[in-house]
Amino acid sequence: MSETNVANMNNVVVHKDQLLAILRDNKEKHDAVYEAAVDGYWEVAKERLAQKQKLFNSAVEEMSQDFQHLVNRVQTKIDNKDNTFPNYVGAALRFDGNLELVYPENHTRDYEKAIRMVELSVYENFSLTEKQFQEYVLNDWSWKEQFLSVANVYAYSGCIAPRTGHFSNKYSQALVNSKGDATKVF
Repeated sequence: MSETNVANMNNVVVHKDQLLAILRDNKEKHDAVYEAAVDGYWEVAKERLAQKQKLFNSAVEEMSQDFQHLVNRVQTKIDNKDNTFPNYVGAALRFDGNLELVYPENHTRDYEKAIRMVELSVYENFSLTEKQFQEYVLNDWSWKEQFLSVANVYAYSGCIAPRTGHFSNKYSQALVNSKGDATKVF
């Protein structure tokens, strides 16, 4: 038996059309999760800001009440012709605009690069290393865990298109069915 007919477990040969179809499908899954995560990010950001505004307004109201109490005390001193006015050092209001959110990462360019390389190749078959197979075919990239960790925080709330109320794409339906667990889609 010649060496060319023996399987090599370090590399796998994949046909160009099959590899392109897999890469495009994996890119579509990534893009769906990313888009849902970004939409969800903005929804969560709005909610966080509303929470912060509510806390800030409460602090303003409390300070206003404290200030009104102080004004009443000073007015009483004036009415009684008592010139020992109280000093007031109030807490300064500070609004922290940091919403403590992590914006989802977009790895579309990784897919576009791989797709473009395959499209421009003159070869019909590609010998993929174990690492390339893991990324291109199995969709298991070095950044996948971090990407899904962030996406899972936001994806479920962002998988329904805001303007139409419909799922933004077929993977959005899958996100809803998986109760927002992007790992089941990706």
